[in-house]
Amino acid sequence: MSRKKIHAPVKYGRLNIAGLNIKKFRCQKIPTLSQNGLAALVQLEGIPMTKNTVQRIEAGAGAVNDIQLKVFAKVLSVSIEELLDESLYQNNPEIYDNKKDAQNLAVAIKKSSYK
Repeated sequence: MSRKKIHAPVKYGRLNIAGLNIKKFRCQKIPTLSQNGLAALVQLEGIPMTKNTVQRIEAGAGAVNDIQLKVFAKVLSVSIEELLDESLYQNNPEIYDNKKDAQNLAVAIKKSSYK
C-alpha cells in the first residue's frame, strides 16, 4: 500500500509566511543574531533545530509548525501575530523571488509601512 504524499500549502511562492519575519526580527537583534545562534536558542527551548533548518525556514523552503512558531516568537521577543504579518508580502510583490530575499528584506525593514 503506497502512502499519498501530502503537500504543504504554498503562499507567495513559499512554504511559510513567517520566514521573512523571522529573518527580519533576527537581524534586528543587537548584536545581530546569527542563524546558528537562533537555532541554539530554539534548542534551549526543547525544539530540535539546526542552522540549516533556520535557513530553510527563512528562505521559505521549509514549513513551520505551530510549536516552532511559538518558540520563535518567544526567543525573538515578538508576538506570533508579528511573525505571521503578511504586509511584507502584500506591499512588496517583488519579494516573492527567493533569490532576492536579503535585498528585499533590507528594503522592507526601511519602509515605514512595515513597522
